[in-house]
Amino acid sequence: GTVVRPMSAALAALAAAAAVAIAVYIGRKWLFGPIYKPGCVSANASVLGGSFDSELLVKSTTSTTWNMPNGISIHHFAGPGPDNACPVLCIHGGPAAPPLQQWKVAEELAVLCPDAMKLHFMHQRGCGHSSRPFAKWPSAGMWPGLTTVEQTLGIGEQIADIERARRRLGVDQLVLVGHSFGGFMATLYAAEFPHAVKALVLIAPAAVLTLPPVAGPKHSFFDIIGSKLRSEEHQKDFGDFLRRYFDFGSLPKATETSLAALQEETLLHFQRAAEQAAKDAHDKGLQPEISLSDEPPVSAGLGGFAAWATYISMGREHDYRKQLRDRLQHSAFPVAIVHGTKDIMPPSSSQDYGDLFPSGHVSFHEVDGGHFVIEGESAKDVAKIIISTVAACDGDGPK
Repeated sequence: GTVVRPMSAALAALAAAAAVAIAVYIGRKWLFGPIYKPGCVSANASVLGGSFDSELLVKSTTSTTWNMPNGISIHHFAGPGPDNACPVLCIHGGPAAPPLQQWKVAEELAVLCPDAMKLHFMHQRGCGHSSRPFAKWPSAGMWPGLTTVEQTLGIGEQIADIERARRRLGVDQLVLVGHSFGGFMATLYAAEFPHAVKALVLIAPAAVLTLPPVAGPKHSFFDIIGSKLRSEEHQKDFGDFLRRYFDFGSLPKATETSLAALQEETLLHFQRAAEQAAKDAHDKGLQPEISLSDEPPVSAGLGGFAAWATYISMGREHDYRKQLRDRLQHSAFPVAIVHGTKDIMPPSSSQDYGDLFPSGHVSFHEVDGGHFVIEGESAKDVAKIIISTVAACDGDGPK
């Protein structure tokens, strides 16, 4: 007995130390390196909920609710146009900032080609009218909670939902239009399922192909906002906001409501930066660098945990470019990249996406407007770009 007790204690101590070491390793991986890697969704059929022919994934172009595996429901609505028109799936940005009504681009498409295309919108899981599975942190511990949140709401499931939506729409290939962070998500989907993409339109795609940005930390979204603020009060508010926004250690104390409120603050500081930049340009007798008329109001549909799940998926450091280029090098679909001339982000943040695809399939377009060129007067120009991009698929437009 005198031998067994010390050995048991030693083994217990070793097991405890190993558990701590694993938790630290996983924690560092989650907080610094990416969990999501291009190709992991298409390689794992179980992520998609098993067979695509299950009753959950039957064709449904008109239903406002798409039921997904594991009790998740996705809110869906469509713009004008006949049900037999070529479906165009729109991926909204944020992350987790859904449109509560159709983009103006949908109205312009209905005028320009009333019978050819129909825009479909879906609220990504965890925001808008779609399922929000967590009111508070789902676990007593940090790392188990991170796992649950990421596996339920992270990038892998978001991409899987796009593939499930394709099945719902009953088409072999999707026309995908992604705006801002939705442009990033649409690109990841195209890399996972290149055979399922008919055409790809990326509108002001988010500068998150690498984190931190290759051009330097001052080229990140938040740093650019900070550089535009002049008021000492606004700078102080923004600094306080950044400390709270990136305090991942406080996530176990967060709620869906508190995180959604932080998302609203992001839009507030974005708007302040836009207003200051426009004022600076006016004082110098220049055209405003940022267009305000097409910026949307703060949305009550903003998601909380869904946004942070995407950050956990990406990690604080990643470089997806080589993996995406490798997976997209043989893609044959046309790609249009759209950037607003008055966007707060530089054109290079959108142009970087063009390097991921075969050069002969990519076109770059600048339109007069800010970050939200899907709204306002610029929407008509964006609609024309969508039409011409889809027309490039088969030479005579959508069928």
